[in-house]
Amino acid sequence: RVQYAQADTTAAPRLDVAPDGTPVAEGSLQGSMSGSPRRHDPSRDTDTEDDDDDDGEAQDHLGNLRSPARLTIRRMSEMTDPDMPSLVPVELEEVGASEAMNDALTWDGLPTIDRLAIERVMPADSTLSAEESEAESAIQRAEMYLASVDCAATEEADLSSNEDNLLRAAESLKEAVQHGCRSTVEAAVDLLLLMFRVADASTLRPTMQALAMCTEFPRHLAAHAARLLMLRPSWPGRDESARRFCQIVALSDPLGVVLACLDLVPRKTTREMLGFSWLLEPLADQLARPYKVGDRVVAVTDFMSDSKERIPIKKGLQGDIREVDSDGDMSVKFDGHVKRNWVLRRHADRICLANCNSDALPCAVTLLCDDAGGPPLCASSARALLMRISESVGSASLRRQPGDERLSRKAKQCSVLETLRKLHEYQSVSASE
Repeated sequence: RVQYAQADTTAAPRLDVAPDGTPVAEGSLQGSMSGSPRRHDPSRDTDTEDDDDDDGEAQDHLGNLRSPARLTIRRMSEMTDPDMPSLVPVELEEVGASEAMNDALTWDGLPTIDRLAIERVMPADSTLSAEESEAESAIQRAEMYLASVDCAATEEADLSSNEDNLLRAAESLKEAVQHGCRSTVEAAVDLLLLMFRVADASTLRPTMQALAMCTEFPRHLAAHAARLLMLRPSWPGRDESARRFCQIVALSDPLGVVLACLDLVPRKTTREMLGFSWLLEPLADQLARPYKVGDRVVAVTDFMSDSKERIPIKKGLQGDIREVDSDGDMSVKFDGHVKRNWVLRRHADRICLANCNSDALPCAVTLLCDDAGGPPLCASSARALLMRISESVGSASLRRQPGDERLSRKAKQCSVLETLRKLHEYQSVSASE
């Protein structure tokens, strides 16, 4: 990092600094600094099989971001306000780029739980059916059991008493989420998520089994539940109820779940942690649906069409897909243009469906790329899902640039472009074999 301080105005005249860092006489760089614009490269007008050149430049930039280094001043501009004091660089303590940028949530960083209780408004008995009344009674029993749990207990006798109360509470809450009215179900899920935080080897499975019985999961709790699932470092006694619950949470609020998980990357890896694919697999068809005739699409960046007569397409311009050929190339009738324009499959990252969030897929790709460098099971599941998405919408769609600055920063932290390049190489080798 570099911090600037006001310079001594009585010091010797400032020097220009050449691009290689060599000091030169003041004003000698003016000719080179004001040179002609970058020369046009005709080869860029011709489509190639992939965009490796662009990706290579981006990878060089990513490498610089990941390497801890001090910033240096390569040149000082003469185009400054004459009243502004001269500035000189003052080097500060070197900080690793990954350490400075990592603002991810962790399991240990979650707030401490002092008691297993929530505030809620109980439904009126007159509005409940017989089944819903029984479910309300069940949650009241659970609240009584949980009130007796000492979250700070350390003695063996207290821990044993806690275990008995937690098991009884899980059984009662399981009945509440199955048969309760909406407010009862929401309260039961809230309590179960608190229990999930403190669950150990003996109570985790009953807690997950109770949560997996909630077929209509409260949408506003989906993001919170997704974070807890992905943050938990160990899963003693895990069974199939964990996967069922992940699916229930993901489908209750697909976009909210995907975006919420962005707060967790880059993740601190553990051998038993769940991969993001547990949440993303049920959403793959929504996040990466193949384009079809009649789809309304929007340009997510400025680009030139792939037609014989190439025309500029501005970011935000919408159009309708009129044809999709056997190669996945699309003929699009953009608004305001008389003729259709082709968008090749390898340039599919330049458009997205008009009725979806353009950052949903880049966010999911970022999560999977983070997993690709994690434990073996997480990594293999992440790569498999990335390849599945690539086959569905094309590898170019995986490289779609995020529109959100924070997501773009997270993608760089998780080395998305490098991971996708390696995946592309792996697919190429597998195809040739």
